[in-house]
Amino acid sequence: MAAADTPLLLLNAPLVASRLGYPDLSGLDLLELFAFVYPARFCVPTPKGLAHALELEEPTSDDGVPALLQQAAGKLLETCESASWTEREGAWSVLQSLGQAALGAWARRAQPTYSQARKG
Repeated sequence: MAAADTPLLLLNAPLVASRLGYPDLSGLDLLELFAFVYPARFCVPTPKGLAHALELEEPTSDDGVPALLQQAAGKLLETCESASWTEREGAWSVLQSLGQAALGAWARRAQPTYSQARKG
C-alpha cells in the first residue's frame, strides 16, 4: 500500500510532501483542521506549536509526535462537537465547501460528527 493511497495524520502536509518529493502524498493535515476549527488563532506549524495551541503536553522526543498528532486530531474533532464552539454558526456552510475542495478528507470525517452535534 502506497503512502499516497493511505490518509496519514500529518502536520503541514504540503511541506512534508515537498521534502519527500512526493506531491501526491495523501494526508490529513492537522494545520488545515486547526485553521477550520480556530480560523483566527495562530499556531506555530510544529508539533510543539500545535501542542501549545491546543494546551496539550508537548512530546519529549520525536517518538512522541505520532501520539501528539492523534491527541490533537481528537481534541480538534471534539471541539467541533461542543455546543460552546464559537465558530459553530458559520461552520456548516464552510464544511460543505471544504468537502469539495482540498480539505475534503477532513470534511468527510468531521461532517458526521458536526451533523450530530448540530442536531443536539
